[in-house]
Amino acid sequence: MAQMSAEGSVVESVLVTLIFLEILMLTQFRSISAQSLLFLYSSPVNLRDPKKADLSLKQQDLVNIDFLLYRSLRLLLFPFGKYLSMKVSTHLHWIFRHLSIATSSHYFGVDFLNSRSAVIQGQLLERHLNESDFVVDVACGSARYLPTLKMLGVKNYLGLDSSSDHIERNVKLFPEVHFKLCNALEQGAVPHCDVVIASHFLEHLTEPDAFLTQISDLCKKLVIEVPDFFADPVNLVSLSLGSPWWTDRDHKREYSVESIEELLEHCGYQVIEKCLAGGTIGVVAVPN
Repeated sequence: MAQMSAEGSVVESVLVTLIFLEILMLTQFRSISAQSLLFLYSSPVNLRDPKKADLSLKQQDLVNIDFLLYRSLRLLLFPFGKYLSMKVSTHLHWIFRHLSIATSSHYFGVDFLNSRSAVIQGQLLERHLNESDFVVDVACGSARYLPTLKMLGVKNYLGLDSSSDHIERNVKLFPEVHFKLCNALEQGAVPHCDVVIASHFLEHLTEPDAFLTQISDLCKKLVIEVPDFFADPVNLVSLSLGSPWWTDRDHKREYSVESIEELLEHCGYQVIEKCLAGGTIGVVAVPN
């Protein structure tokens, strides 16, 4: 225990030092002045279409300050040895990856969420929903699937969420459809319908099988999306090291393609299509 505590203290100290040095080097190399900071805050950026983005590299893309910082950090970690360097790096990876996702989501909003959505990018709604379907969106959040559903002609929609902020916002933005403030896990919360959408909901549940079994008699089709654990190869290293590997602190579990299929089959569903995109798994299933 004492050895683990000492190791944790070393990792924390190195992390703080490296983050401070990275900020310092960024400031030095890029000479960020008040004027350039103002430009950075006000410069508009459009999110590229993930299906049309040009991924070819130019020579100027390969020589930049970020690469020099990466090499500098590797040199700084060298004296700590392979294991501790890896341990520190996995912590840094988690911190900056989540920071990047959070700030991108804050800036681009729903466009960013949809760019990394397997349900949206895989066009699962377009292929498996009909105009006449009654769709219940469990834990609907910002109702980000609603524009696609409206484009498909779906008019019978009910969004459920336990957040009053989400519900109040959605009612103002989409007065033509229905929303309900409730806990979707409570008996009777999900009505009989054609399709249940449960996007980024199962990973928050202690007993997802209980929910899936409960709604199997209430819907004809289920569309789900969960984070893909194996989308980031560093996750397996982090899990092995005891570094942060989870997507969010309020998650009860993470999923792989195999584990989500196994869960659905265990609860009496047949998977009819699955898709991977942007670090997420999208699945369409029907009750047996």
